[in-house]
Amino acid sequence: MTDTTEDLTQLNTAIVRVSKEVLISLLWKICETNPSARDFAKGHLFVHENEVPQPMPATTTGPKRMRTRYANCINCKEEFDVSENTKKSCSYHPDLAMPDYDMWPDHDENCHGPIDTEENQRNYPGSFIYQCCERYGDEDPCVTDWHRERKYDYETAKRQRF
Repeated sequence: MTDTTEDLTQLNTAIVRVSKEVLISLLWKICETNPSARDFAKGHLFVHENEVPQPMPATTTGPKRMRTRYANCINCKEEFDVSENTKKSCSYHPDLAMPDYDMWPDHDENCHGPIDTEENQRNYPGSFIYQCCERYGDEDPCVTDWHRERKYDYETAKRQRF
């Protein structure tokens, strides 16, 4: 059966509306049952270690292994493609943001709740100042560097091989 434009539109709508958990389960099933789909997924989700730029030259020798292409950065908290990481890829502040109480003159914490919350930092970044550089949250971060990969805890995670 050939997919029509309407079929693809409906499929796209279903993919956008379904939960992340359902999509993961569906992708697992597709990869388990279809070798072509498995190879396609592996080609997009893995990369050879020798294709991954390193901040420091590698000191190990021997055969390079495949590794996951995407990782999460411990500094900026963003997902990144490890094969495109450079010394200018990540921008972040090394210190925490603190509320600038002068920006909250009419805020009563007993009435409105605490000022120093993740939600307020997200919604009002210009009202929080970073200790490292005295910049506000809506200004450019003060450090630019390589993304640093958050190491995955394989011991506690439930993983399957395909």
